[in-house]
Amino acid sequence: MRRSAFIILLPLLAGAAPGALFAQEDRREAPPVQTEEGDEIIVTGQPLRGAVIGNVQPEQMLSPADVRALGVTSIAELVSELSPQTNGTPILLLNGKRISSFSEIQDIPSEAIARVDILPEQVALSYGYAPTQKVMNIVLRQRFRAETGELKLGTTTEGGRENGQAEAGLLRIRGDNRFTVNLEYGRAAHLLESQRSIIPTGPNRPYALGGNITAAQRGTEIDPALSALAGQTVTVASVPASAAANLPALSDFVAGANRTDVSDLTDYRTLSPATENFVANATLARALGGVSACRRPSTGGWHCPTAIRCKACRPPPSPFLKAAPFPPLPTTSRFTAIWRRAGHWDNRCAARPAISA
Repeated sequence: MRRSAFIILLPLLAGAAPGALFAQEDRREAPPVQTEEGDEIIVTGQPLRGAVIGNVQPEQMLSPADVRALGVTSIAELVSELSPQTNGTPILLLNGKRISSFSEIQDIPSEAIARVDILPEQVALSYGYAPTQKVMNIVLRQRFRAETGELKLGTTTEGGRENGQAEAGLLRIRGDNRFTVNLEYGRAAHLLESQRSIIPTGPNRPYALGGNITAAQRGTEIDPALSALAGQTVTVASVPASAAANLPALSDFVAGANRTDVSDLTDYRTLSPATENFVANATLARALGGVSACRRPSTGGWHCPTAIRCKACRPPPSPFLKAAPFPPLPTTSRFTAIWRRAGHWDNRCAARPAISA
């Protein structure tokens, strides 16, 4: 009986699935998995160079290739080209910092730009501006040097008003230190009425380069003696050409009795005057590091930008407000000289520091 039972159980075991047998064996032999508690994964990062204060992401970011695709040659042209994206004139930042004025950066060539960030209006609050304008943050290359030159010549299809303009620039960038010089000279010729075939209108009082003679009261007789020589009453007479060399006699006016000379003034009247101008703009910017400064005028009182405070003008601290860290401030000296044809010099911001301690 035992032998028969073994023979019967052997085929049943052979027909069972081998995977199920091994699975049961694995469940018995697998040791319990122990997990360690308290493990943390810490990811650290660093913001992009020249990023603005806060964690607000740019709405649009332009690379150097994108700037080249716009076909602009300077920051002034870049701001004008991107005005549809910024809904007008934006608040400008340079490397995440405020600037003294637009004249400080307008002549920087577009090749010196490493990145352009267009940010929403809320970023303006971090720099002391009202949240009504978008912010454009222009990040320059860390090291850059350039010498630029530009020459423009122009004329009109009908002639006249020939004009020309020459521009030269020098730029040096080393980190936050920057030096720029830009010179511009332009000249344009006048445009006369005779160059556009302007038909002159008759003046109420005839004008002649040689001159005309009339009585003190218009329409009355000039001189009875001249009327006797001319055989008619003379109310107007043109000045003879001989008067330019010699003193004329009364008889010399008989040929021009009652005849007025009118000179063509279109050769002497301009539709557009001749112009000549020279502009020089120089900027030297050096970062002060992490120091904020205020400027005190001679009239007394402290004048500080809205987002910049120092110990002398900082309000008492409030336990309910947490001040954001202020970025390093650039000290900028700019000199602009404009020369006009009359020889008048207009010095604007002559070596004036934008923010000085």
